[in-house]
Amino acid sequence: MIETNWYTVVADAMPAEQQRTFMERFFIANPHWRGAQAADILEALDERDSNLDQVEPFFERFPEIAVLEGATVVARAVIGGGHDLTPETFAALHVRVTHLAALRRGQAQIAAGQGLSPDEVRERLGRPPKDGSS
Repeated sequence: MIETNWYTVVADAMPAEQQRTFMERFFIANPHWRGAQAADILEALDERDSNLDQVEPFFERFPEIAVLEGATVVARAVIGGGHDLTPETFAALHVRVTHLAALRRGQAQIAAGQGLSPDEVRERLGRPPKDGSS
């Protein structure tokens, strides 16, 4: 089975404005983290159980959401982006996350099955290499 790095997938799935707000809010409270990537921040927040006062009651009210893949990371991204954690705000980001995760899993399966590098898979799908070079 292919592992999913939820921190990276959630960070990459966040709309640009939400990610910018998320990072700005985090850097204001934690200036020593300036320059960190969104995925690193999400991992740190998750490891420290940040926003537990909002995340736990939300998942208790909506246990069907709590069991979704990447749920805690998505919840922290919503909160960190300055949004109230509601089923609607959660779903708006989680849909993007699950689609991106499925795409990446598919790319990894193709690469593994055909002995291709991730950049070769992206090329076959008509996408630029991950580093942005052409």
